[in-house]
Amino acid sequence: MAAAARSFGVDVDHARAVTDAALGLFDALAPKEKWGPHEALALRVAAGLHDAGTVIDLWRHAHHSAYLVRNYPILGLDQREILLASMAAYLHEGGSL
Repeated sequence: MAAAARSFGVDVDHARAVTDAALGLFDALAPKEKWGPHEALALRVAAGLHDAGTVIDLWRHAHHSAYLVRNYPILGLDQREILLASMAAYLHEGGSL
């Protein structure tokens, strides 16, 4: 994920910190919500690339991050995981669907 983040000019240290925080929350909530490894992978991608859209537009970067997650070839993700990651990246600034 770091290579993809770097290709979009993402601050890798920030992305790693966000990923660690998100996965900490995930680990606490996963048993109750019945989330598994597929959701964890989607969250890892979303957290790692949540600022990727700044390469296109700083002010609407969540929108563009979601687009990039949906359309960047991330090996190992199925369609559902890609959509979950894309939605999480889009919503990270408090937006709504």
